[in-house]
Amino acid sequence: MSRHTSYRGITIDMDTMRNENEKTTAIGNMKVNARGDQLGKNGTIIKNSDQIARENYNRQTTVVNTGLKGDLPSSPATIEQNIPATTVKPTSKKTKEKELPSGDIIMEDDNEGKS
Repeated sequence: MSRHTSYRGITIDMDTMRNENEKTTAIGNMKVNARGDQLGKNGTIIKNSDQIARENYNRQTTVVNTGLKGDLPSSPATIEQNIPATTVKPTSKKTKEKELPSGDIIMEDDNEGKS
């Protein structure tokens, strides 16, 4: 049993309080009691919490394999075929490193020294 003592020294047994109030309507707009049972008009129980949990557990969901541009391919081989080949172009500028007397290293174009 979970017994708690309040600031004023009153002992409160939470388990008995929970069992006494499990049929009372919970505060809010969900229309359930403290146990989680779904309530109808005049507080009658439509579905108990066990039935609601079983419905959520047994609900089957399907995974849709689509993207923003349409259906996704099913195998990795088709993915590789759809990617266009790109070539990397080499840069036309050639650079070299130059060390300054202070120890710093700067990059210089090779073309600057030749002209």
